[in-house]
Amino acid sequence: MLNPLRSEAAAFRFLIGLLVYFALIVAAKALAGAAAATIVFGALTAAALWWALRN
Repeated sequence: MLNPLRSEAAAFRFLIGLLVYFALIVAAKALAGAAAATIVFGALTAAALWWALRN
């Protein structure tokens, strides 16, 4: 399995990605409710898994 934290730069990109991930979920909850937040969570999680496993 690929270690996403091979360098300090990679760790920083990972942190920024996590912040964006959670911010989008919170924004969906605030703007459209729990159902939208669940859909955004599922879509972002699927995209992250696809990106992580494509190598």
